[in-house]
Amino acid sequence: MADLVRTRLGEAALTEPVKALVKQALDESETRETSPGGRIYLESVAIARFRGIGPRAFLKLSPRPGVNLVVGRNGSGKSSIAEGIETAFTGVNMRWQGQLTVRGSNWRNLHDADGRPEIEVRLAIEGDTGRSTLTRTWEGDGFGESRAELRRPGHGRVPLEQVNWKQALGDFRPFLSYVDLDRMIGGKPSEMYDSIATVLGLGQLGAAAGRLRQEARALEEMEKAVKAELSGLKEELYELEDDDRAVQALVAVDTAGTPDFATVEALVADLPTDTDDGLLAALLAEADVQGPEMTQVRTAVDRLRNALADVEDLRVTGVEDALWHAEILERGVAHNDRHPDVASCPVCGTDGMLDETWAADAITRIATLRREAEAAAAARSELRSAARAVQDLVHTPRWIPTALTDPWCAWTACRTITDPGELARRAHGAAASLADA
Repeated sequence: MADLVRTRLGEAALTEPVKALVKQALDESETRETSPGGRIYLESVAIARFRGIGPRAFLKLSPRPGVNLVVGRNGSGKSSIAEGIETAFTGVNMRWQGQLTVRGSNWRNLHDADGRPEIEVRLAIEGDTGRSTLTRTWEGDGFGESRAELRRPGHGRVPLEQVNWKQALGDFRPFLSYVDLDRMIGGKPSEMYDSIATVLGLGQLGAAAGRLRQEARALEEMEKAVKAELSGLKEELYELEDDDRAVQALVAVDTAGTPDFATVEALVADLPTDTDDGLLAALLAEADVQGPEMTQVRTAVDRLRNALADVEDLRVTGVEDALWHAEILERGVAHNDRHPDVASCPVCGTDGMLDETWAADAITRIATLRREAEAAAAARSELRSAARAVQDLVHTPRWIPTALTDPWCAWTACRTITDPGELARRAHGAAASLADA
């Protein structure tokens, strides 16, 4: 069948791509399983304790092309021999399928129970010098508890399931009873077609047709996807109206009927190929680069400048020395508490300076100086926080375009500036230059 299809395909008025597609579908659907030899003929069959046969019965056949007629009275064992041959090869009996269980269970001969049922079929295989023997025996009381073994000259003994006959036995049953024939020619139309198609070897064509339908569906989905993207492509080409190539491409794809693919292919034929991916990646990386957000930069720099002004005000007014003065006064008060009878100053030696009135004034002064010191510490903390806020806005992207190298370096350098005043002076200008670039 496959050879016939290939011959007719070679004579068909189809394009080469179509022929190649059909051949590929046909080749993929070919049965990979092969028979262990050439044609197989029955030479004889011996059956014991199976169906209507009790003691061993032997039937000699002619192992060559042609028809063997087995003739006998009703009850002489013709059906038992036929079903025995079928069971030996397949392990099943098609006539019993769909019947009552009790009928299918009557497979053992009831009059000879001295041993296990056994079926032995002698085979003549083309190409072999000797005869092969297929034997099926039962290990249990159930019909399905059997095993089959093939003994073939030069190949030894192997279980039947290892002989690669499964596909052939399914497509071409070795024996068709009148029930099987009835199902083939008198069943539902779909069942009749499936049975005859299998016997004629049309299954390969059906599988190939199925693969071609699947390929057609895939191509149809691709076509739908292209059509869905076509409108967007046209819009993008319209936006490039100053580019002559875009105009030519638009005319090629927007013409009624089949697009002018030759023109489109000619337009893209000279475009770079080896560097496309790298160039596109670089352009995407550049387009993805985000510069400093100037609103955030201005807010952060203004905060830093205000913090600097607050610290400078405290320095000018002397508040920065408040903590130092408070500590000196606390030491003087402590000295006065330890030496209440000594009124002279331990630092300058002036007599009559340290008394209870001085101590009370000093304690009040210490409280005021402590509050001023806390304000100075808060101002210094805010200055450090404001400087960090400015530097936190500086980041280095994964990719810095060449044209932005200098302004980006000036901006990233702000992270290393330790002087808050210098940071406030340089940060805004560096960010503005980078944002403009």
